[in-house]
Parts: sequence; C-alpha cells; structure tokens
Amino acid sequence: MAVDYPPFTDQTGDGYGMSFEIISAAFENSRFTVKPVFFPPARCELDFKSGKYPVSLYNNLSFQEKANLKQILIQRVSLVFYYNSEIMDFQWTELSDLKEKSVGFLRANHSTSLRSYLAGIGVRIVEVNSMEQAFQMLTLGRIDLTVSVDLTAINFLNSRLPGSNSIKQAEKAFMEIEGGPWFNFDHPDGEAAYQAYKDGKKRIIDDGTLLNILEKYYGRGMVPDNTIIY
Repeated sequence: MAVDYPPFTDQTGDGYGMSFEIISAAFENSRFTVKPVFFPPARCELDFKSGKYPVSLYNNLSFQEKANLKQILIQRVSLVFYYNSEIMDFQWTELSDLKEKSVGFLRANHSTSLRSYLAGIGVRIVEVNSMEQAFQMLTLGRIDLTVSVDLTAINFLNSRLPGSNSIKQAEKAFMEIEGGPWFNFDHPDGEAAYQAYKDGKKRIIDDGTLLNILEKYYGRGMVPDNTIIY
C-alpha cells in the first residue's frame, strides 16, 4: 500500500513508480507478488497499523512507535522547501525563518514533534492529501511553502504542472531522510515478506538491478553517491 507520491509511488505511472519497481525486483525470486493499492495518508496509516496489509511503502513517523512494525531502509533522499517566486522570495537559515508562513505537509492522523515545534513558533501547518494538491495550492498562492522530496518536485513540475516556472526550490535542503518499506509482523505474511525483501535487497544491490532502477529516474550517472543504503 502507498500514497500517490511520484516518482516513488505513482498510481498512473509505468510500473507504479520507483519504489514499486524496487520492491517488485526484490520479491522476484520469492512467493510474493506485488499488488499496488493507493490510499490517502490517513487511510494508509490506519489500515497498515491495523494489520490489514503486510507491507507499506508509505512512511509515517508513528510507525517507529510500534514494536510489530519493522522497516528495511534502502535509499536516502533530501526534503526541500518550495515557494512561488511570483508571490515571494524565500531563503532560510533556521526554522524560525518560517514564522507566520503557511506550509503544506502530507495529511496524517497525528502531530509529529516537528509539526508541533513548527506550530509553536508560529508556522501555519496546512495538511494536504497528495503532493499534487500541495503544488497546485502553491501555484495558486494558497500556501506560502511546501515540503517535498526534490525528485518528486521535479516530476510534478515537469509532467503534471507544466508551465509552473514560478515554483522555485530553496537553496538549503530542509533535511535528509532515509526510506524503505515497512512490514507488519501482525499480518500473517508480514514476517515472511520482511525476510524475502531483506534477501532480495542484497541481490538487487549486488547484481546492479537497484542501480538500474534508480538511474531510470535520476538519469544515468546522476544517482547521488550516498543514495543507496546497504
């Protein structure tokens, strides 16, 4: 299960996005078949925690609080602020520079410590159901900023929102995050899927399959050196 977050998870894309291509390759020699399902963030969180699905490509910080939920990290990405240059000029050095700004975040059922901190210093958190919605709101001037993985922003601005030349990336990255699928050990297939993916991850790293998938999206020779988590 996943949210629509191209090019990582893309309900309209070929192969359903980078992350689905990676997990499908990792499961290739196992008994598991990948069947993508897409939901809004809140639905993903509830259904995965309840054990309805064994694997989630949606990453939620609250998963870390559950002993039955295990993650296998596979890649690093950078989160970046985006703004509409026709409305404002934005650069930042510390989080206090976001005071009185409205910032689009993917909707969740809980308030993370970061969101609580931002709200406490005067940032207006605007929850969205998809990154497409966030960039549309940014284009229309309904929010000041949104936070996105840089590769996702490039995908949206080039393919889904052509002509959005006013949307710019802040020079300083917000944070680096590590990602990979989550497995629910309370689901009958959760633990076995975890082990199959763990074995498959090593194989697709060793035989170059993972790098080939990443280069499909980043471009040949353009994958950052620290992207793959071994």
